[in-house]
Amino acid sequence: MNQEIGHVPGPPMPRPMNSLAIPGLITGIIVCGLAGMIMSIIARGQINASGGLQGGKGITTAGIIVGSIRMVVEVLYLIAVLAGS
Repeated sequence: MNQEIGHVPGPPMPRPMNSLAIPGLITGIIVCGLAGMIMSIIARGQINASGGLQGGKGITTAGIIVGSIRMVVEVLYLIAVLAGS
């Protein structure tokens, strides 16, 4: 019986968030759809390359989706402005 007395394992440590995940989402919402989508795609690649050491995959998915939608809206707006001229 070689057990440690009084040792209780704690909760697992959270994975650190990728540094481009949240900025990619915010950029896609506020600034530019294309830039946000590119940042989110780069963040997704970094998360996949980390082998599970980085978190934020769901946020990058949201950034890619929001950036794509925003980009389509921006293109439609540009077409409407140019067609109205």
